[in-house]
Amino acid sequence: MAVGNGEVWVADKGENINIGDYLISSDVAGHAEKDTGEFMVSHIVARAAQSVDWTHVSETINGVKHRKISVFFESFDKNNMQGSLAGTSLQGGENNVEAVDLVVANAVFEGNVTVKGHLAMGRDTVGQAMVLVGDTRVRVDFEEDYGTLPIITLTPAGKVTVPYWVENASLQGFDLVLDTVQYTDVIFNWHAFGSHEGKVFVSNGTTLDIETNDMGTSELETQISANGTNPVPAPVEETEPVAQIADQPVPEEPEVVDESAVVDEGAVEQNEYSEELEIVAQEESQPVESNESIVPEPEIEPVPQAEIIEEQVIE
Repeated sequence: MAVGNGEVWVADKGENINIGDYLISSDVAGHAEKDTGEFMVSHIVARAAQSVDWTHVSETINGVKHRKISVFFESFDKNNMQGSLAGTSLQGGENNVEAVDLVVANAVFEGNVTVKGHLAMGRDTVGQAMVLVGDTRVRVDFEEDYGTLPIITLTPAGKVTVPYWVENASLQGFDLVLDTVQYTDVIFNWHAFGSHEGKVFVSNGTTLDIETNDMGTSELETQISANGTNPVPAPVEETEPVAQIADQPVPEEPEVVDESAVVDEGAVEQNEYSEELEIVAQEESQPVESNESIVPEPEIEPVPQAEIIEEQVIE
């Protein structure tokens, strides 16, 4: 709240001060400084009514430039965590934010998020729905509309013997439907998560974007309910690029050779070898000439045969 105007000493902390900038207490005693939003919560003491360009200030205190300016006094706490926590570690790291209870209105995490403790979700994210005896459906309404079509998952908390499904899912809520009436009350657990750039994966290998119509319901489900089908693009067949055939020289036709004129080298060698053997055989069959005289063998006279005289028998 505003409590009037006046003058205060401000110290140079590296940024010029513009009219309307919030001021907080400085570590220079008796001085204020510009609120740069580096703390989770800023304790505002005033708002600048006069600008300061520190390049034109030469007066210093303890080596720090300072100047007295006009301000509007205000006193309140300003939450500086409204926005993105990208690049900030909630425990450890250079941009350390240590807090037991951290309250952030909207946050964007550019990377992965790991939660080592229990995770408690709001009423639009998780809950239960009960179908009473004699009924076949129940409506679940979100407290705040989703920015993208939520993905709904159901889990029965007890035994359910009939089919069940989700109908009329939209940015505002959904219907849980039973196929037939049950004879006991049935409770379902459910959770809903918004889908950032979500896709519908089709059985033919294509994908579709998750889109909503003017009523905030699924455009795809609406078309299927009305027509029984939805125009799905045909899968694109990947074709291998055709390699360009470079100009190649025309191969010369092979020279025709008369097979009758071809001499079998193996046959020629065999014939030559046969001729050599024949020559050797002829040489071995001829008598060997020698310079030594040949001694004639002595003639053997025949032995005369004895004459056989027949004896006469005298009677």
